[in-house]
Amino acid sequence: MRTYFLKEHTIAGKRNITKGMQNQDNITVYEDNNIIMACVSDGCTDSKFPVEAGRMNGQTAVKASKVIWSMPEKKVKQYLNDSYNEIFSNSDFPYKQLCATTAFVMINKSTGAYIAFSVGDTAILSYNANGQFKMFLEPVNAFRKSATYFTNDSLSVRKFSQFKQGTLDDIAGFVIYSDGAENISQPPYTDIKRFVSSAYVSDESFNEEKENLFIKLKELDNDDISIALVAVSDDVISKNMTEYYNGFYTSSAEIPVSEQQPEQNADIPEKENEMPATSLAEITGDRKMTDFLAFLNIPRSPDEIYRSDIIARDDIVLTLTDLVRKHIVLCTADGRFIADRTF
Repeated sequence: MRTYFLKEHTIAGKRNITKGMQNQDNITVYEDNNIIMACVSDGCTDSKFPVEAGRMNGQTAVKASKVIWSMPEKKVKQYLNDSYNEIFSNSDFPYKQLCATTAFVMINKSTGAYIAFSVGDTAILSYNANGQFKMFLEPVNAFRKSATYFTNDSLSVRKFSQFKQGTLDDIAGFVIYSDGAENISQPPYTDIKRFVSSAYVSDESFNEEKENLFIKLKELDNDDISIALVAVSDDVISKNMTEYYNGFYTSSAEIPVSEQQPEQNADIPEKENEMPATSLAEITGDRKMTDFLAFLNIPRSPDEIYRSDIIARDDIVLTLTDLVRKHIVLCTADGRFIADRTF
């Protein structure tokens, strides 16, 4: 018999604890007779109301779970964009200061259909009945982690969000995680396999693995940490997961990835030492790029850049990413982009 279940946990990261700030992640779960859903949001520390933004992202996902099943992708994104606009605009908080990434998975328990959606660097893993994990919706850090995509930006939701839908034929569950838990996404996925498989064994086993995993993740990253599990179980899945979990204690063949490669997760500057180009000729010989940098002599929002048509719209993300990393273009606190010097 097929059953469904939810597991979730979130803790404040070292950075916010040190600053005396609260956890800025949010996990919203919802279940009724037909739908089971989890939404994880990661509030932007540089905005004034990240906690409220995450909470409203969750409310929007719950609302969407009741109406978007028959919509094609484009209409789903437009619906979500309109819903985010509505809830942010009608709140008591400044719209531009409600910055948070998000990812959700919802499953129709009657049909086995699912919908997954993400904006920014909150991401989703999936796994099958044999416990094989893979990236499902990858994190998107287009403009470095300090300036990712947020749900209060229409361009981010309409053009740079990710969407998938299908049925659970070859999927047993989804793991939704915030940026602070990114270490679980490293193959061979041993840490998250242990966490997920314990949920099929007992509440006691799960609580033990949850505590161990979050302690480990807290040592590896400074950000707030959130993980939500939306899963299906039947006799085959439960048997395979239980065997894997029990085998973990009887075999030394697998070592958690965090123990194999701890140095991989250290605080590594993202090209912080890369020298900026000293002349326009070093940057590009492309006339369109010259025009684009001149366009950025004043701060421009992502939507303004998109509408300008100076560079191909499909190339906007990669172009801005490259320019920001080379310190040619800067991203302001309110998510606008400006050239580092006049062109």
